[in-house]
Amino acid sequence: MRLTEDMIDREQGIIEPEGRWIKTGVRQVAPLPARVAEILDEIEAERKQSRIRNVHGLVFTRENGKRINKDAISGTLKRACRDAKVKNFRFHDLRHCAKTAWARKGIPAESAMLAAGHSSFQMHQRYVHLQRNDIAKASGILQHGAIRILPPRSSFNNYRKSLSEGWVSG
Repeated sequence: MRLTEDMIDREQGIIEPEGRWIKTGVRQVAPLPARVAEILDEIEAERKQSRIRNVHGLVFTRENGKRINKDAISGTLKRACRDAKVKNFRFHDLRHCAKTAWARKGIPAESAMLAAGHSSFQMHQRYVHLQRNDIAKASGILQHGAIRILPPRSSFNNYRKSLSEGWVSG
């Protein structure tokens, strides 16, 4: 909610928090998808039509132009969860949801870490919660040729033969 207009680089297609907004001191760079850019354009157009002044260059503000605070977000989320009959869900859980969705879509860990501002793979893994069916899907992809980790059996047999004949070293 602290996103300011100067953190958005439309030319590069990224969002990069600056200075004190970086929680861990680790560089954080998130992609700026086309749909997000469209939403930002809509917000800007709405703001130009209204007489409400933008406070501190913030992208997201209350209807009166003032900063959105943690209490406003928490209250809105609690009401939405109550109405949807969802229990034990916090705003921070959205990071876990996003990182898990990225992993399911095959976003490389390094890219997800940069977007989230994580410097270690261990921290990255705390946020990714794959299920058994995710592993099964990955196995299906591997077996059906979209990604091939092991060579076909004939290649493996050729490799073993070359190894036994001394053509390659193992």
